[in-house]
Amino acid sequence: MSKISLDFYKIKNMNSGLGQFSWRFSEALAQHAPNEWSLFGIIPPDSKKIASRYQPIKTNLLNRIFENSKEFDLWHSLHQFPAHFPKKGTTHILTVHDLNFLTEKTGRKKIRYLNQVQKNVDNASVITAISNFTKSQIEENVNLKGKEVTVIYNGVQVDTFIDSTPPDYLSGLDYFFSIGIFNEKKNFHALFDLMHQFADKKLVIAGVNTTAYGAKLKELIVKKGLTDKIILVGPVSEKDKYWLYKNCTAFLFPSLAEGFGLPVIEAMQLGAPVITSDCGSLKEVGGNVASYFTDWNSECMAQVIQEKLDKIEIDPHSFRENSRMHAEQFSWSRSIKGYIDLYERLLSSS
Repeated sequence: MSKISLDFYKIKNMNSGLGQFSWRFSEALAQHAPNEWSLFGIIPPDSKKIASRYQPIKTNLLNRIFENSKEFDLWHSLHQFPAHFPKKGTTHILTVHDLNFLTEKTGRKKIRYLNQVQKNVDNASVITAISNFTKSQIEENVNLKGKEVTVIYNGVQVDTFIDSTPPDYLSGLDYFFSIGIFNEKKNFHALFDLMHQFADKKLVIAGVNTTAYGAKLKELIVKKGLTDKIILVGPVSEKDKYWLYKNCTAFLFPSLAEGFGLPVIEAMQLGAPVITSDCGSLKEVGGNVASYFTDWNSECMAQVIQEKLDKIEIDPHSFRENSRMHAEQFSWSRSIKGYIDLYERLLSSS
């Protein structure tokens, strides 16, 4: 029986892309992995978001030393900055989501992050990336020393809630929607000025906003006289997220750096028109179904949005069908099959 350990520690933050990815990955692998595999999961304390299929590896200091030194046939780090590592000589997969620090950091911080990625790549047996864009970033900035990078797209899934109802702050209102962690790269402030050009619309932005960038946005909303136009709702439940995607006029995602862009596909799965930036992986993931901001001038942005909405109005059925078909490329069943195939190949060759 093959013993496989997986690092699900990022489940501790379910309001982040890595938290959502780790949780969905754990569920999909538990469902589809061969019965003869013995699965172990590194999980944060008191986490309930882990399938019973996994034997838990707790994350206190002693377990980092002693549990991780046990023999495993395969070890998978689900992101590029793991805190837990396998015993030397264990076949080790490192999944890299992005090198966003290349644009977010400067000087010594940037060098320190890059050195850490280099070290983690050196210590891994196999490297996977979640998009071709991330793969190209790795190849351009990391010495792979002959290792290949395998691209396996993320799976994306939004839970369905047929009994969902509008949140109190939105009853009867038309709105644009956005979601994400509140940091500078998300670029939410780029949406503010264009709201003056949509008199009948609100802008709802979900996500943990108790950050320095969140404070900056709150001040900016007041300064620009947008307190009646922009609603920062904080983190939302899966049920409210479903409703917000399902009923928005459009999903706006002006991010400047993404290794994948989960919200883009989540929105498409639920039929929301997507207008995003043309930065990072977003054109790769959004394809010809999304529309793109190529200029941060508010009038240009408003024009892109309006042209998208006018086009959809001509044939809304075709739009919904194209969105659904595009989003199907990123199902969790397809994604986890890619990882299972990789696991099988590595286990058979070890």
